Parts: sequence; C-alpha cells; structure tokens
Amino acid sequence: MPEGLFLKLPAGPACERCGGRTYVAAIQPHPQKPRRTRHTFECPQCYHLTKVVVTMRGQAPDELARTNQFVANAQFRVERQATLVRRLRHQGRDVTRAEALLEVLQESLDALTRYRDYVMNNVAKRADIDIPDNSGE
Repeated sequence: MPEGLFLKLPAGPACERCGGRTYVAAIQPHPQKPRRTRHTFECPQCYHLTKVVVTMRGQAPDELARTNQFVANAQFRVERQATLVRRLRHQGRDVTRAEALLEVLQESLDALTRYRDYVMNNVAKRADIDIPDNSGE
C-alpha cells in the first residue's frame, strides 16, 4: 500500500511491537456478541496486527424506524429535485440532467419503499400482527 494512502486513514492505537502509528485494516461484527465489533489495526512499519473489541454506543437501532427515516429522506430529496426541475423549466433552462437525477432519485425511493414494506412484513410475522394490504384489492 502506498505511504500517502496511510495519511488519509484514521489513526489507531500505538503498535504493540514498534510503537508506530497503526491504521484500521478491518472492522467486522463480533461473532457471539451483537452489540460489539472487532476492529483490526495494522502497523505499516512492522505489519503487526492489533485486534480490539469495541462496544457500540447508544440504543440498538430499530430496523423499521431506520428504514422509515431513509424513506422520509428519499421523499424529501425527490420533492426538492422536482422543485428544482420546475424552477429551471420556468427560467427556460435545460433540464435534461436535472430530470435524469430526478428519475434516479425516484427509483431509489421506490426501492426503499419496497424494502420498508419487506421489513414491515417481517416485523409483523415475528410479532404475529396482521398488516392490511394496501394494494387496493
């Protein structure tokens, strides 16, 4: 790995062998403990690996709440981009790139909405709750 790349990586603990600066080599979930991760730091001078178990702070993220937040953020971005397209059209400017971005944002919103529905169904199955079908049938 080039030396210049190490300058952009976050620094880790001092190397146990040579005392040099270590850098993050890998972050993996802990196999037995769900609220912990394994961080592996590598020393660029002696190539010694230091492994540290880190506890994640805060409350365990609720997957449904997280996906709802992602959908809300995507809806906001779609609305904002649609407003920009309308404004550019009103000014008589070229809107092809803005419309292309709007299409991509809309596809992302659709995918996030499908994923949220999937998560909601899984949560309902685990809790034995009936969720009404919104397909209009």
